[in-house]
Amino acid sequence: MSGLRPAVIGPVTRFGPGYVLSCGGETLKIRVGGRVDLFEMSERFGPLRLTAGGETHGRQWAERDAFWSAFEAWRKGGMLVDASGFAAIGPTPGREVET
Repeated sequence: MSGLRPAVIGPVTRFGPGYVLSCGGETLKIRVGGRVDLFEMSERFGPLRLTAGGETHGRQWAERDAFWSAFEAWRKGGMLVDASGFAAIGPTPGREVET
């Protein structure tokens, strides 16, 4: 899997109405169910869904959202990303996970 690198996971603090959230790292992308979801990853709190503008999304993923299957496959595969920040799942980086 040449051209892949570990995702940047680091401390970033976000402030919002009634909360302070410490997340991390770069904006990552994952293809799921015909869509591309953006997120940051925190070792402590897990993924935080982002808007296209990089802000905290008003709705995080539901418990049964297809995102979780793709995320788990990415996590178990070593949390690698390609040069565009797409999650590398399986032999082809950025591929969509079948749910």
